Amino acid sequence: MLKETRNSMPVPLFVKSFRNENVTERSELALDAAEGASAVSVADTAGFIAGQSIYLGEPGLDGCEKAVVEAVADETTLNLAAPLERAHKRFEPVTAVLGDRVRIRRAVNVDGRVPLIEAFSPLASRAIQADRPDTYYADPSGGAGYWYLLTNWNELTDEETPLDLSAAVRGDDYARYASLGDIRAEAGFTNSTNLSDTAVDQQRRAAQAEINAALANYYETPFKPVPDAVRVLTEKLAAAFLLLNAYGSKYQKLVDEARASVQLYANQGASLTDTDGNSLSTTEGVSYDFGDQPRMFGIGQRF
Repeated sequence: MLKETRNSMPVPLFVKSFRNENVTERSELALDAAEGASAVSVADTAGFIAGQSIYLGEPGLDGCEKAVVEAVADETTLNLAAPLERAHKRFEPVTAVLGDRVRIRRAVNVDGRVPLIEAFSPLASRAIQADRPDTYYADPSGGAGYWYLLTNWNELTDEETPLDLSAAVRGDDYARYASLGDIRAEAGFTNSTNLSDTAVDQQRRAAQAEINAALANYYETPFKPVPDAVRVLTEKLAAAFLLLNAYGSKYQKLVDEARASVQLYANQGASLTDTDGNSLSTTEGVSYDFGDQPRMFGIGQRF
């Protein structure tokens, strides 16, 4: 079995801090909370527990603040382990999470396929910042020779969001033409909590495979860096796959339109360019016909 050589280079990794699987309870402030307050009044304390990390304000936006529940005083009052550092207005959201840190797991690439979950070992962790939607980590010894899984983690209780709900990513941004969030948005599934990142990633991989096959005769694939046009093609094709698998044949036309856009570049009816506007075309070749290919993955769910 071929084992890829690991070239060491910093690998930037991002994960959404407040993913649905990390949120355990939601409420809102029933009264204004003053700076320095050691307790807050919420609409309902059901589901909140002592020791839980909570975020007052819209998670990931300016003004959001982390606090820790010291005790659930009654049906509407949460006592805090430390005084608030800023004031908060009535009706601001109060969000409880399973983990206030992001844990990074890493596995060695062996054959280009995603390793089994058991192969991933904890590498590092980073604290979530209340006013930032994503948490960033750079693996100084990473590269395309590794795969990564990122979860939300509670260091005190060792609780962690399910590994199988996190999509494994290849080091050095290998073979990722579009973000999962952008594909979700293109398909209208941004708030679809029953659609896992793994399912979206399957369709991203399917879209990238088709794009690479279609354009390999004219361009060096996989693309790196990724041209904006390829990113958009990937978003549209992957989103079309998601809709087709979720709702059936009425979305076949959307798949056909996305494939036609790819075919335009394969037939050189349009040219891919770099950031300076220079053509990336490298060879003469023939176009790739998708034909009536069946869907590559079946989610088996409706969203």
